Amino acid sequence: MSFAPTEAHIRNMFETNAFEAIDPDVRWVIANEEGACVPGFSMQGVFNLAEWMEKVFTPLRARLTSPPKAEVIRLYITGMTAIVEIKGTATQKNGEPYNNSYCWILTFSPDTGKIVEIHEYLDTAMLRDVLQNNKVEG
Repeated sequence: MSFAPTEAHIRNMFETNAFEAIDPDVRWVIANEEGACVPGFSMQGVFNLAEWMEKVFTPLRARLTSPPKAEVIRLYITGMTAIVEIKGTATQKNGEPYNNSYCWILTFSPDTGKIVEIHEYLDTAMLRDVLQNNKVEG
């Protein structure tokens, strides 16, 4: 299989289930490879998909009334790399809106078509506020 990312493929991926397009062994880098972007949470560094789900998505999702809806704002593709600006929206459990902006730099495998590397940049101040201002039940 020889895969090449297209705008239609990437937009569809974010409209349906982007996680299905990610290789489980992805190298997912948030902001940089060391340090803490949100005090008390291990949300900055390098993760595979399972680690990202556990350390980043699950703590965020627990503080929202539904999963964030992703809207692709801008998209640039060169070769096997795509740069995607995304707006994530949801409602926090405290009733406040969650409107975060992301930039994901995606690297696709030409063999599998799966995303094998992600560099994610986001509004960490918004993330910190959501994590600190919403209680988790249970």
